Amino acid sequence: GSWADQAGGVFLTVPARVSGMGVVEADEEALARLCAPGSAARDALCNGLKEVREEYGGCNVDETNLLPMGTVLSQRLEKGLRSLLKADAVIILAGAGMSVSSGIPDLGDFATQFPELVQRGRKNIFQCSSHEHFTSDPASAWGFFQERALGYWGAEPSADYCWLLKVVDSRPYFVVTSNLDGMFTRAGFAPDRLAEIHGTLLDVQCCSPNCGGVRRETLNFFEDLPICPNRRVVTPAERVPTCSRCGSPERIATELAVDGYFQDDHVLEGRRRWEHFQHTVPEGAKLCILELGCGIQMPKLRFLGESVSNIHRLRAAHSTAPDEMAPVTYMRINTHHYDMINHPDNIPLPLPVSEVFQAWSCLS
Repeated sequence: GSWADQAGGVFLTVPARVSGMGVVEADEEALARLCAPGSAARDALCNGLKEVREEYGGCNVDETNLLPMGTVLSQRLEKGLRSLLKADAVIILAGAGMSVSSGIPDLGDFATQFPELVQRGRKNIFQCSSHEHFTSDPASAWGFFQERALGYWGAEPSADYCWLLKVVDSRPYFVVTSNLDGMFTRAGFAPDRLAEIHGTLLDVQCCSPNCGGVRRETLNFFEDLPICPNRRVVTPAERVPTCSRCGSPERIATELAVDGYFQDDHVLEGRRRWEHFQHTVPEGAKLCILELGCGIQMPKLRFLGESVSNIHRLRAAHSTAPDEMAPVTYMRINTHHYDMINHPDNIPLPLPVSEVFQAWSCLS
């Protein structure tokens, strides 16, 4: 095989092997020859790295420490696992990348997956979740979410959830997730240690403001909807769910569409649990923040992780007993959007969540 790394538009390809952890590692001797001091390849790589660093904060490049990416990943994986296992408390921030291993697809390529919805003027999941969609075209809205609900609850939590629960269950932990699939609850994570910040696909509310609260339905509710499979719409349209109180159309109670109509009582309860957990973590505790597959399309959880880590690090910096303050480790596991601020306790891992967990499972 071959190993490639890109920096400032420069590609280097050298012989490689796959380590016991499933991580691709470069051939050290081949890389040393390719990047020998004074070589054109090394000069190009260093210049490219300098341009990248200057664009993102003006950091200098240590030309004497150009490690192969495979070696860097191995070191990060080992450091990350040590931090996770030694942590006094763990915060889990889970996005769509966590659900992929359970067979739940990422909806990023919306136009390809749902051309009939694009023809009806819906270009992404946010527009499908909007109040306007459920009131102007409820047959289409419920057709889309019926398919999502049956698919999500038809999938089972993968081994990733089981491994993670086994690792954190003996210590204080809390899960904050933007996923709508209820996977953490179904995998056995404690409900009082969970905040589903967007709700789930089983949460239903009336479209009429102030009519009533949110109720959690069962899967039978969605199975009973008559759907035309070729068009993904409820047929006949009179069978769309309506409010038993006022007769208005109902909608999925998710916060994907920030349109002022979302009733968030069920979400606020999760936020209160999250705030309570933060107060129970002792000052000076070893904290590990594990960000799993959180993209940039909905960056709430990324912002949350950065905020929590910054607060704890500022407290440590201004503590009267800094030696008693344990470090906060922040890991960002994301195949594409893994960039982090340069900090010794930040660990970016540019891999799928499942591959990281498999490597950790072999190491632990």
